[in-house]
Amino acid sequence: MPDVNQYSDEKEWMQACVPMVMDENGGDQAAAVGKCKGMWEGKGASKAFSAKSVMSCAEACRMCVAACIDCMRMCMMSTCDNKKALNACIDACHHCIAVCTFCATVCESGNLAEIEKACQDCIKACDECYKACGVCAEKCPDCAQVCTYCADACERCSYECKTLTGASGTPMAMKYRLRTSAVKALDDWRLDVNPVPFGSRYSADSDGQWFDATTDIMEKAFNTPLVIYQHGVKRGARGMADKPLVIGESIPNTWNKQSDGWHIEVLLDRTKEPAADIMKAAHKREVAVSSDSISHLARLEVGGKLIQYEKNKAGRIAVWPLAGFSLWELGNGNFRPANRMAVALPTMKAMYREAGLRFPVILDTPGVLSYADEAERRAKVKQIQLIAKKHMEKRS
Repeated sequence: MPDVNQYSDEKEWMQACVPMVMDENGGDQAAAVGKCKGMWEGKGASKAFSAKSVMSCAEACRMCVAACIDCMRMCMMSTCDNKKALNACIDACHHCIAVCTFCATVCESGNLAEIEKACQDCIKACDECYKACGVCAEKCPDCAQVCTYCADACERCSYECKTLTGASGTPMAMKYRLRTSAVKALDDWRLDVNPVPFGSRYSADSDGQWFDATTDIMEKAFNTPLVIYQHGVKRGARGMADKPLVIGESIPNTWNKQSDGWHIEVLLDRTKEPAADIMKAAHKREVAVSSDSISHLARLEVGGKLIQYEKNKAGRIAVWPLAGFSLWELGNGNFRPANRMAVALPTMKAMYREAGLRFPVILDTPGVLSYADEAERRAKVKQIQLIAKKHMEKRS
């Protein structure tokens, strides 16, 4: 496909563009003329959008439409008593279908002049649909799976539109996921916690990392992960505590893999000062959770290969031995929610020892270098880098 910005005459552009589009679409001249005309009218604006990103956005919109249609059908057939949640989900899906269909059509037609507005409308509709589907999934078990799938499709669509147009801010879908999927109050001092929320590259954290349904958390080895307060940081984030504060205990044999992530039940220790505030915040869905693992056992999948976990490297978290997790109430000067933190093995063992818990016997993760070998490799790399740096300094 020729670049419209290299043409100064509309006639010359149409003569070059139309035959190529007809070859692609099976000879439909009217459609080819419309597409080329739209590209000419959007000339200049197209500099901001690559063909790949435009088609990726169109694909996400089409997938979102299909998911919303399925979600509407399921909600209409649902026998759930919560009609308010069902109707809100149906209305949101109906609106999202119309908006996403138009956005996909705009992207596929090449009418780049209208993409900005279409994507802005799509982001708003998808975020609202994500929220409605999330509520419906919680309230109506018989349609929870399809509502969760629809919510994920909306999240991807919102992400692609935001990425394409460079819209500022975090889409509501991602904010809503952080706010609603982590910690729920069950009864007095008991919580349902989701320390490993499933996502994708479309909902990755600031490091570009995410968990999914295939992530190995070694739940059998860590049947009762440690429950501490804010990664050992004092309340109000006023420096590190002398030792991590254990604020409760994981209830044995309550690991439960659900559609949105791994859930476990926690019993808070009412004798610990933050417990009452966390319980109160849980009723308002304002508790942060962040999982803790063991650094030399954790693995990232990057380009189809497993590597030892590195915090600032993007990829799917393939192995994450969930040795513990942190809870804390939002506000009061505390940290904003973090997704995860990997600590060294001696540190994690010490934390278990302080809590009076037995640390499980675990084997290294196969398929990559051992901890000692990896440390030796990194030391050699660092030495080579230092030698190269000195050599470059001498040459300069």
